Amino acid sequence: MKKMMLLVLSLILTPSLFAESIEGTWQGQLIVSPGNELTIQFIIESGDDGYSVTLNSPESGAIKNVPADTARFENGELTIEVAELSGSFAGNFNEGEIAGHWQQLDQLLPLVLEPLLKAELSEAFRTLLRGRWEGTLTFPSGDALLIDMIFKIDEENNVTGDLGSPEQLPPRFPMSDVVASESGIRLNVTDMYASFKGSFTKEGIVGEWIQGSSLPLTMVKKVFDPKLLALDLDDEARSLLMGSWFGYINTPAGDITVVYRFTRVDDYILGYSDNPDQGSLDMPIKSVTLNGSEIEIKVNNYYVFTGKAEDGKLAGELKQFNQTSPLMLEKGRLPPIALDIPDRLRGIWQGVQKNPKGVNTVIVRFEQDPAGVLVGFVDQPDLYLKGSRIHDVTVSADRVTIKLSELTRTSFTGTLSGDQLLGAVTTGAKVSELELKRMK
Repeated sequence: MKKMMLLVLSLILTPSLFAESIEGTWQGQLIVSPGNELTIQFIIESGDDGYSVTLNSPESGAIKNVPADTARFENGELTIEVAELSGSFAGNFNEGEIAGHWQQLDQLLPLVLEPLLKAELSEAFRTLLRGRWEGTLTFPSGDALLIDMIFKIDEENNVTGDLGSPEQLPPRFPMSDVVASESGIRLNVTDMYASFKGSFTKEGIVGEWIQGSSLPLTMVKKVFDPKLLALDLDDEARSLLMGSWFGYINTPAGDITVVYRFTRVDDYILGYSDNPDQGSLDMPIKSVTLNGSEIEIKVNNYYVFTGKAEDGKLAGELKQFNQTSPLMLEKGRLPPIALDIPDRLRGIWQGVQKNPKGVNTVIVRFEQDPAGVLVGFVDQPDLYLKGSRIHDVTVSADRVTIKLSELTRTSFTGTLSGDQLLGAVTTGAKVSELELKRMK
């Protein structure tokens, strides 16, 4: 009788194991070929009609928010069909993981999925992790790049952050799927198709950066010292360069505005490169070399101006990767683009634009510059873009058209009604709705 009762209990309890929700983000490593791994994430959500699944890969641009056509979880077995990738997954849930295979065309590849779990973090660890960490990536070519990671932790132990380079800012890139514990950390940088995983040691976070290939990377917690970007300029170079310089590169798609700025901070000099028509500001200048009238201004190894100082101008060429363009730089403030707009349009407007990665905050500013000229700018803080110059504004009755540089191929057309601008943004052939509201 006892034996029969145990059997009945077993039959009752076993299905409850498979009733456990698998909702959440699951991640595994797909071995595409020897030495070539691809991180795969299954974002599983439950609803009234069962489960829905979205696939992502931080290393592959082709696998971004790809929806599965079908997803079933029955008796501990998960099956997923993804027509867009001509693939499918079948695996069994056991002891907290889903072990199975990914099938794509004629390939059958093993894939073990583990949940991206949020660990309980001690206050000491929270204090350690929170803030800025920096390290140097050294590439096979011998080039090196200083990068930093800034971590934030909320009250529920959710870890977020972003990554960038003091040598190349802006932009900064948001981290995703950050999983941290006192033993180690792993994270993805989806916009760069990259990931990082490392362990906490006395040296810092010792790990590897994966972006196509794998590179060793050790991150050390540091407060950023702007003196690291200080330029070594002698008196002759300082006398020549201090202040602002501007020039234009002519292209068939439109002019590219280039601005170099050299400014004193305490007892040292910093230099910055701007592209104000595309919202790229404050990129640090790495070095300046002046030999007689010959000058080289290097932002990084792929963005270098070389020329001569003649008659108060810098005449030469700008090399961007493998492309070289003539460039004449004049000393002085970049001439503003004066706008003629009615009072009811002046001020700051803000809205949210949908894009393939989610939403993008858009801020439109109409304001007076220091000389009293009415100018306009567009900021996109979610994309780390600021100060894209508005080139033209047309207002006819309640119809408003705002155009950026021809190079960006971007314009907004909408209807003005009180404190609202309702319309659409056109960038090339892409159109997306945008509602702007006056903030002040």
